Amino acid sequence: MSIILFLMALSLLPAKDAELIGYDWSGHFGYVNCQGSLMWNRDWYSGPYFFDGTWANNPGLMGSEIKDGFLHGHEDTVHYDSSVVASYFDYVQGDYLQDEFSTAVDYSGNGRHIRLHGFKRSFAGKYNQYTPPNTLPQPIHQTYTIQYQSKKELEKIDAAVGHFNTYSGLPDTVDKALYNSRITSSNVSWEKQKGALSARIDANHFLQRLKSDYSYTDSLDGFEESFKKVRYLTRSKYSGELQWQKGERLNLFSRMELHSRSVRLDTMRNERWQQWLLGAEYGNFHASGGLVFAEEENKLLWDFSFHLERNNYTIRLFYEQIPAPAHPFFKNPGILTSTSLASAFGKIKTGRWDISVWANRTGYVSNHGAGAMGVAYPENETNLSLGTELDIRLVRSIGLILGYVHQDGKSLISDGVKQRLKITGKGSFRLFEGVMNLKTNVEVHGWLNRQPAGFLLPVEAVPVSFEYNSLKDLWFVKATVTAVVSSFTLSYTWHNLSEIILNASGSDRGNTLDMHPLMPEMGRQASMTISWHFLD
Repeated sequence: MSIILFLMALSLLPAKDAELIGYDWSGHFGYVNCQGSLMWNRDWYSGPYFFDGTWANNPGLMGSEIKDGFLHGHEDTVHYDSSVVASYFDYVQGDYLQDEFSTAVDYSGNGRHIRLHGFKRSFAGKYNQYTPPNTLPQPIHQTYTIQYQSKKELEKIDAAVGHFNTYSGLPDTVDKALYNSRITSSNVSWEKQKGALSARIDANHFLQRLKSDYSYTDSLDGFEESFKKVRYLTRSKYSGELQWQKGERLNLFSRMELHSRSVRLDTMRNERWQQWLLGAEYGNFHASGGLVFAEEENKLLWDFSFHLERNNYTIRLFYEQIPAPAHPFFKNPGILTSTSLASAFGKIKTGRWDISVWANRTGYVSNHGAGAMGVAYPENETNLSLGTELDIRLVRSIGLILGYVHQDGKSLISDGVKQRLKITGKGSFRLFEGVMNLKTNVEVHGWLNRQPAGFLLPVEAVPVSFEYNSLKDLWFVKATVTAVVSSFTLSYTWHNLSEIILNASGSDRGNTLDMHPLMPEMGRQASMTISWHFLD
C-alpha cells in the first residue's frame, strides 16, 4: 500500500505548510494561510474526516484534534493486536469567559480499534461578540466524533462519523449577527492487498446546514436576501484506486473519483463531476495526470514531485494543477476553476543549526462570469511567496529560531502581509532531579508592509477586495511556560504580551491588532491549560 500512503502524503503537502490565523486568540473564526495563499473552496481532511470547503474552511473552529489532524496529517500507529485502553482530557480556561474542554477514549484489541472524542468551546470574546444575540454566554461550538477500525492480515476497514455544531455570535457592521452551522461528516474506507496488487475504496459524505443573518456593507455588491435564509449543502465523494507494485522501486496506479454537490440557497443547485487519474512512482519521483469532467467543460489535472531526504539535507520539488467547480456564490454550476501550485523546498541540517529555504507560487484561474463583481472577486490571480528559517541550538537546553517570509501581497488570494518576521526562543530544563520538565517558548511576530489585498468574507468564505484605510504594521508577542510531570501537563500562555503589560501598568497606550476589516481588533488573552493522559 506504499503508493496509497504516498498519495495521501502528497494530498497533505499544502496542509503541512499551512498556518491557521485567527481573528481572535481562541481561533474560533479565522483563515488558513496555505503555502502563502488563502485556502478557500477546497476540500480538506482531518484524519479520516472529510470536509467540503465551500463554507467550512477553518479547521481551528472544530477544536484541537481536528486542527492537529489537518496540520499534521494522519498516521496509523494503532497496535491492533494489543489490548489497550488509553484516554486523555485537555482543559483550557482564559480571559473573556474562554472555556474549552477536549477528551478522547481509545480501545484497541483483537484486530479492532475504537476512538470516541468530544470537544466544546465557550468564549465571549473581548467585546462579547461571540455570545449569540439575545442569549447568555453558552458553548459556541461542540464536536463529537467516533471512529472504528478493523484490520485483519492485509485487509483494513475504517469507518468514522463526526458532528460539528456551531451556535455563535458573529460581529456585524452595527451589532452582531448569528452564525448557526451544523455539520455531519460520514466516512468509510476499505483497502486490501494481495501480492503485488492493492486496492482502496473510499466513500465520503458531508452535510451542512448553515444560517446567518449577517449584513454585508454597502460597498460589496452581489448579495441577496436569500443568502440570509437557511441554506443546505450536501456533498458526496466516492473514489477507487488500484495499484500494481512492479519490483522494489516502481509503482503504477489508477484512480477514479465521483463527486456530487447540492446547494440550496434561493434555488436548488446540483453539480456532478468526475476525476480520472493515471500515475507512476519510481524511487523519489512521482508523476500523475488525468482529466476532470464537469457538466460544461473538461480540464487537465496533474502533479509531479521529487522528494529526496538524507541524514543532513532534504530536497522537495512539487508542481500540481487541480481543477474544481466554481464556488456556489458565483452561481455558475458546471464551470471549473483551476488552482496551480509550484513549490520548492530545501533544508540543510548540521549538529548545531538547521537552515530551510522555500518558494511557492500559487495561481488561480476562473471564468465564473461575475460580471461587474469581477473587479471585487478573484478571476486570474497569482501569488509568489519566498521564505527561510534558521534553527540554532545555542546550548543544550536553549534554542533560537529565526524565520522570514516575503510575498507579493497584492493578490486577492493572498492575505496582504508582504513581509513576515518571526523570532522564537525555546528552552527545556529538567528540575527536581529530572522529575519535572519545564519548557519555555517566546515568539515575536512582525507583520510588515501590509497591502490592501483581499480578505475572506466571514460567512460566504470567498476572497473579496475592500477599500482599506492605511494598514499599520503589527508586532505582537506570545509567551508560554509549560510544566510536564509524567503524563500530566500544566501550561500558561500569554497572547499579545505587550498589551498585557501596558494594561497592567495603567498606560493609556495599547497594542490592539486589526486582523480583518470586518472583525473587532484583537487585544490580549491569557489562558491556562491542563492536560492529562491515561493508559489502561
